[in-house]
Amino acid sequence: MEVPWAESRGRVDVNRAWHRRERLKEFWECIDEASARQLFKDWYFSATHSQLAPVIKAAKMLKRHFENSITYASYIKQFC
Repeated sequence: MEVPWAESRGRVDVNRAWHRRERLKEFWECIDEASARQLFKDWYFSATHSQLAPVIKAAKMLKRHFENSITYASYIKQFC
């Protein structure tokens, strides 16, 4: 037996995950390190409170590598 709301619930979850993905893209557009750190802090809070297991897992992985991402972003902005 199928649950009638299961399909629409799946769409909502995809929409919520997609929104967090798009919000994280703004990290690469930050003009300085302080704004990048604040954006990530806000995004991380949102992601870890999303109740979406794949998003939470990805957020924790990105946090482990965050300092490397800051270094890379600084390097790109310096030479572009």
